[in-house]
Amino acid sequence: MSAKTIYKTLAPFFDAVDGTEEKALKFTAPGYMDLCIEALGYNDHEGRPVYSVAHYGEQNGDLMRDPDVTMGVDRETGTVEPLTYQNDYIGHYWEVYTDFVDGKPTKYYPAMKKDLAAMVTAWAKNIKAQGFNPAVHA
Repeated sequence: MSAKTIYKTLAPFFDAVDGTEEKALKFTAPGYMDLCIEALGYNDHEGRPVYSVAHYGEQNGDLMRDPDVTMGVDRETGTVEPLTYQNDYIGHYWEVYTDFVDGKPTKYYPAMKKDLAAMVTAWAKNIKAQGFNPAVHA
């Protein structure tokens, strides 16, 4: 699944979020953790709006990201780029771009970008296969 195919899968969810005043929605599919998507209200270093795509669990009363991936969304080219990954259960937080100066990153981790793209590819396939629908939200 390419960045364009991932975009095609997730764009209807981003559109639904953009159509709300809160800029955040929880999507449901029977038998699966809710899918939470939020427009974060800022742009990445390429000028693309950034969205959070996440599942949340609960542990000892605390919400736990399982996972939360932020993505730069380019509607003009019809692509997404994973920027960060966080999974609270396993204590992982990764950033593809770090150490910003004047809004531009000075460090870039291409292997991490490749790994996150593979993870998001699998996740987008699962979101589709599990029956999440941008019209069905809580």
